[in-house]
Parts: sequence; structure tokens; C-alpha cells
Amino acid sequence: MYKIIIIRGLDRRSMTMLWILISCLLTCQCKNIELGEYTNNPNGKTTTEKLVLNIDGTFFYKQTGGLRSKESIGEWQKVNRNTIILNSKVKNLNEIELSVTERKDGKKNHLTLRVLDFRGVKLPFTDVIVNDTIVYTINNDTSSVYSLPFREKIQTLKIGYSSTESRVYKVSNQDANFFDIVYEIPFVHQYSYMIFDNEPIRVRKKKLLLRDIELEKKQKSGMLRD
Repeated sequence: MYKIIIIRGLDRRSMTMLWILISCLLTCQCKNIELGEYTNNPNGKTTTEKLVLNIDGTFFYKQTGGLRSKESIGEWQKVNRNTIILNSKVKNLNEIELSVTERKDGKKNHLTLRVLDFRGVKLPFTDVIVNDTIVYTINNDTSSVYSLPFREKIQTLKIGYSSTESRVYKVSNQDANFFDIVYEIPFVHQYSYMIFDNEPIRVRKKKLLLRDIELEKKQKSGMLRD
């Protein structure tokens, strides 16, 4: 977390030198770490791995293999010149936060849901539980909006893969029948979310070693932080 300090009375040359100094201080922790995308060599492998290190200290991870994929987002930090660590944004699936926008539309006796993650990507294979009754299972199709007959007044919504990985939302507007639901992470259940908790990554020139898997730097996305 960085604090913004306002300094008055400096001329343009002094301000330029100050910004150069601040830039050096902010980037020193990432010395010798190349930013961008790292992947393993997929030739002959059934599982591919991708790790993206961003300039703001965040990361994106994706593992693809067979019919399943795993993703994670969070922050990375340099420990020393040979090691960085990854920490997922969410480390406990029971602590996933969601935001809900509720409103009333013109469809009588209908419930309409739009369920997305923070990137605007739909969440597949998810149960929609209304008033403690499973009324719909979101399939892996192209739509992110689901509308179905429902005559009761809606009091609670629960969206999740199972009862232990669901979050309950109490509806404040009893006349609402359209709900926009957004999760703060990619996907919502244990089979598609990878958790990193102070996960050490070894740095070897343009390669990273993640859980004994060697990831190579993609040349076209490179940028060096000193």
C-alpha cells in the first residue's frame, strides 16, 4: 500500500528528479524479475500452465488439462533475487465476496439472474438456490442471463457449487425479480480455483519453477523491472 504525498513549491526540474527517485524506489523490489507471461512447453503434455506477472504486483494463473481448468488471481512479491511468492486473493472459498444488484423488471412471475465473475465471465456448472430451493443449474453455455418461472416472493439467493461453498444473499426488495450477481474471483468452486498461500516460485533467468513445473518467458510480452 503506497501513500500519496503532495509536495508544493518545487520547480519542474525538481519535480522530474523527484519522480525519477520515486520510480526507482517503487521498482527496486522487482529487480531482475521479468514481467509478462510464462508458460510451460505443451508439447507432449496433457496439462498446460500459464502465469502472468503484472507491473502492479498482481498475477493471473491458469492451468488447463482435459475437461477441467483452474485459475487464480492475487499478488506476487519478491523475496530475494531468486525467489518470488504468490498469494491468492481468496484463500478460503467460504470467504468469497459477491455483489448483488436487484431490481424489478416487467416479467410477472419470473426470476431473472445474471451470474458473472469480476471479469464479466459467466460462471458455469453452478446451482441457483432461491428460498432454500434449487431452481436452476447454470450449464456451460454461451448465455450469462437466465430467466425462469418463479411465483414466490424472493427472500434469499444462494449461488454456489455446494452448500459449503455457497454464499447466502438476503434480498432487500421483495418485489425484485432481476438480480445481477458478481463474484470477486474467477469461478467459485474448488475444482476450478487454485489457491496459492505464500507459494514460493524459483526464478532462473527467463524461467520460473512452480511446483516442479518449469515455465518459460514468452518473448513478445517481456519487460524488465529493476
